[in-house]
Amino acid sequence: MKRFVYKLSALGLVLGISISAPAAWAQSLVLETGHIDAFNVTAEDGGLKLTLKEDATGQHVLHDPQDVILKVKQEAMNEDVANVAEIGKPGYLLPMAQDAGLIWPGWDTQGVREGGFSAIDINFNKVSGPGEVYMFKTGSFGGTESLLAGGNYELTSGSSIHQDPPSHVHTNWVFTEPGTYTMCVQATGNGSSSNVGKYVWQVGDGGPNNVADCDGTAAPVAASPSKVKSASATSTKKAAPAAKKQLPDTGPNFMTLSFIVLGLGLMVFGAGMVRLVRAGQAGK
Repeated sequence: MKRFVYKLSALGLVLGISISAPAAWAQSLVLETGHIDAFNVTAEDGGLKLTLKEDATGQHVLHDPQDVILKVKQEAMNEDVANVAEIGKPGYLLPMAQDAGLIWPGWDTQGVREGGFSAIDINFNKVSGPGEVYMFKTGSFGGTESLLAGGNYELTSGSSIHQDPPSHVHTNWVFTEPGTYTMCVQATGNGSSSNVGKYVWQVGDGGPNNVADCDGTAAPVAASPSKVKSASATSTKKAAPAAKKQLPDTGPNFMTLSFIVLGLGLMVFGAGMVRLVRAGQAGK
């Protein structure tokens, strides 16, 4: 009898571990290096879809943006950024030209052409973080140029990028303070709007670690894209359109697996209790 009780207790311990373990599976993928089209816009079923596409873990791998953390390493800190007049302070720099030791984020809107979209706006409905975020292009003779509609260099809530025609672009990114930044992004064009993508950036070592919420940040859909300066393609490498139109199926999520394991555990526990009761009655 005691041996059976010990086995049942051990089973309960294993069951508890099994139920708690799937929480680790829900952790985000952290990208620290490699080519990333953070704002990957494609046409789907007459509308627009926003995903994140990366070549760090494979070739043109698609993700829901909220499942990825974009890590800007401490070594990205660059004092020379202070020499850019529009910035005037040092910051964490992700250069327009690829640095093998850092992530290389950009965007790709070429996938909308097959849906009949001739221009796309990438809208930053919310930008939140401990410091400022800047985006700019380096010119042929060392000058700088804005890629944001309106000619601004600082990326703030309400900023947008106008792509006409749809292009594949990489640019300079600067974050002025360490910590966690959140961007709530949505693509619009020809009266259609994409899902709102939640992008989380972890910059440097330390700093505030607050992730903002993207609920209720959908932008109003304009009848047609605004007539403003378009961001020009700057990458020396052209990414092919994503091979798949849907995010990869990774199987049952961790909540489903937890309930399955819990159900099996309760069945075993119930059977054990029946045996205990019967054994007790037999001993009388």
